Amino acid sequence: MRKIIVEAIIEDGRLRHVAGDLPAGRIKVHLMHDLEEPLDGNEIGPILAKTSGIYGKMDAEKEARILRKDWERRRI
Repeated sequence: MRKIIVEAIIEDGRLRHVAGDLPAGRIKVHLMHDLEEPLDGNEIGPILAKTSGIYGKMDAEKEARILRKDWERRRI
């Protein structure tokens, strides 16, 4: 199944604006919204721990240097 993202504005429980075409008929959707308040410092740690995955212990700066060296060698 292919998924598309279409931005929409829902105000007071009613669809007010859709940025894009929607197909005719019934549509099953997942509604997500951005919270206006910033995350608490206590909430950020567990989120990072869950999303770090296999790269949690990777040194990003070292890996970036290695990639840059490899790209520079390929340009010659």
